[in-house]
Amino acid sequence: MSMDASKETRGLAWGMALALAAATFLTFGGVCRNGFIDYDDNTYVFLNSHVAQGLSWQTLPWAFTYVNACHWVPLTWLSYVLDAQLYGLNPAGFHLTNLLLHAGTVVLLFILLRRMTGTLWRSSFVAALFGLHPLRVESVAWVAERKDVLSGAFFMLTLLAYVRYVELKDARRTAAGSSSPEAPGLTRPTSILRQPELFYLAALVSFSLALMSKSIVVTVPFVLLLLDYWPLRRFEIDFRDLKIREILPFLREKVPFLVLAFACSIVALLAQETTARNVGMLPLSTRLADGAVATVNYLHQTVWPAKLAVYYPPAPGRLLESGPVLAILFLAVVTLIALAVRRNLPFVAVGWLWYLGTLLPVSGIVQVGSMVQADRFTYLPSIGLWLALIWSLAAIVQSRPRTRPVLAGVGCIAVALLALGSWRQVLVWRDTRTLFAHAAKVTNGNYQALTSLANVDLAQGHTESALTNAQYALRLAPRFAQAEYVVGAALQMQGKQQEALPHLLTAKDSSETGVASKARLVLCYLDAGQFREADDALDELLRLGPDPNLLLMKAALLKEEERTAEAGQLFGQLLARQARFTVDNPTLSFELAELYSLHGDNRAAAPYYSQAVELWPTFTNALNNFAWILATDSDPQVRNGARAVELAERACILTGWNKPLFLGTLAAAYAEAGRFDDAIKTAERARDQAQAAKLTSIAARNAQLLELYRQRKPCRDEPGR
Repeated sequence: MSMDASKETRGLAWGMALALAAATFLTFGGVCRNGFIDYDDNTYVFLNSHVAQGLSWQTLPWAFTYVNACHWVPLTWLSYVLDAQLYGLNPAGFHLTNLLLHAGTVVLLFILLRRMTGTLWRSSFVAALFGLHPLRVESVAWVAERKDVLSGAFFMLTLLAYVRYVELKDARRTAAGSSSPEAPGLTRPTSILRQPELFYLAALVSFSLALMSKSIVVTVPFVLLLLDYWPLRRFEIDFRDLKIREILPFLREKVPFLVLAFACSIVALLAQETTARNVGMLPLSTRLADGAVATVNYLHQTVWPAKLAVYYPPAPGRLLESGPVLAILFLAVVTLIALAVRRNLPFVAVGWLWYLGTLLPVSGIVQVGSMVQADRFTYLPSIGLWLALIWSLAAIVQSRPRTRPVLAGVGCIAVALLALGSWRQVLVWRDTRTLFAHAAKVTNGNYQALTSLANVDLAQGHTESALTNAQYALRLAPRFAQAEYVVGAALQMQGKQQEALPHLLTAKDSSETGVASKARLVLCYLDAGQFREADDALDELLRLGPDPNLLLMKAALLKEEERTAEAGQLFGQLLARQARFTVDNPTLSFELAELYSLHGDNRAAAPYYSQAVELWPTFTNALNNFAWILATDSDPQVRNGARAVELAERACILTGWNKPLFLGTLAAAYAEAGRFDDAIKTAERARDQAQAAKLTSIAARNAQLLELYRQRKPCRDEPGR
């Protein structure tokens, strides 16, 4: 190792570490003002009931057995749970944890490089260029990518523990070689903290924790071998006279790490079997082509980080097309050059192989999901590039000292510009709309960005703009399940049930949109009055689990099928279990209100009737039924005569004053408001229309109420109407 470290003061090194941490916080601090992103943050955090409940006895087994999107990441889950325990579901707290982990990783990288090489400024430049680069924003600003920053921190701790192990092992060997009767104490460390085995074990433990954060770190054994070559200088490689025997001890040293990496790889492969897309879905030639092109693209983005996006639409190429061929040739030439200069410039070979090796698990050659390229994939691989570049520039400075101030100035400007770019990119991640609007702007044919924008519009009730974006996405990617769902949901919300059905049926078999599409199908069938189809779709959903909202739909269906007793019994069971309902659909709001009324609780029904007519102002049945309970309920806190008149008149206007049931409700509303003359006239009209239509029960009921109104008495509490 270099002895330059002895020339640097410990205080200066600590000052540099603090400066790196401060620069990281200043650059990325804006993430704490951002919200959650409705793109994986929902499944990882704010809609995940296990995370939301915080620490509990059920958390640990769940974290170690749950697989999401082919990732087995128990430590990441536990970190989310701890955040929820500390901050609730406040996004600022989750973002702060990501930022702290990233800042810690930057500082640990600086400490690692300085410890291995003894250099201060080179180590600090590598750490700064790595930590402040705009490609890091995705890993820091996206709560769902906690995996990157958490595994990155444990990755650095693994390397630090390993380097300390090597130092102590070398010191023990040196002491043993120089031992003599006059100096027996040199043969063995006296403190347990100077036992190399302790730090070897610490490296294994830290590696295990890194693997449980994200399996991308399976390449650690390879990285350790690179560090053995340089800067630890434990062996040399001469391809003309390769002596495996000299390298074998260092390979054996990595066996426990390889065993852990292999075990994690098996778990990851098993997890991938649960996803709809895996390695076998694209031919090897296509994956090689995609991987080569993505690897070169990252180099371009590292040098010129413009037009960064949360999602890059895949453009699968053929291996023999010009783009992939040129990419493969470029990578091969650079690799050969790096290996050729390994004796004089070992850091070039180590840095380049670090980049290629750590990128391999996410290069696209091993296909996981639809992502071929993503900014976050460069989190650890980019360190190798900066390592090779900074040490190469340092070599130039050593041979040409006059270039020192120029290169130092250029380096400082580069760090400042990269930090400014990251600060601006953090603003892009403010919310889901800004994120995907930016992605759609800086990329071509980005169907995922358009679909996500459509989802935002859908959630805000802007169905026309949701349809525009989702239909455009379908033109770019026909039968894209997420876009099919948005189109179907928007049409259903517009009351176009028959147009919505084909899109929802297409989306219902997707692993990403299946549950939401099936739930929306139930509502669509309910709105269309197709109760048998709704019942079938609902039963299919209920097989996934007894969700309270699904059981609520089941009770509503039973009521619509006039199985009132069964509906009341099921709803009563839900109330007894203190079930919580999430209702954001007018039909479901109406059904929930009806079930509460059926259960004899109009006070609980009123808010859901109100929600139904607010979401669907022309929903005549909801207008009528809400007006009825506002006019007739025995509880004075529920009754509101003026509001009842407003709603009942709207229902009558919408139906052309030709529905006797609605006229009867309006008469009751007039009576509650003290307008008995209007009540009498309207009740007579309701009675006459009912008689003409041979609706004898309605005619008889209005005749009874007519007598009440003539006595200047309002109607009270008429259950079952």
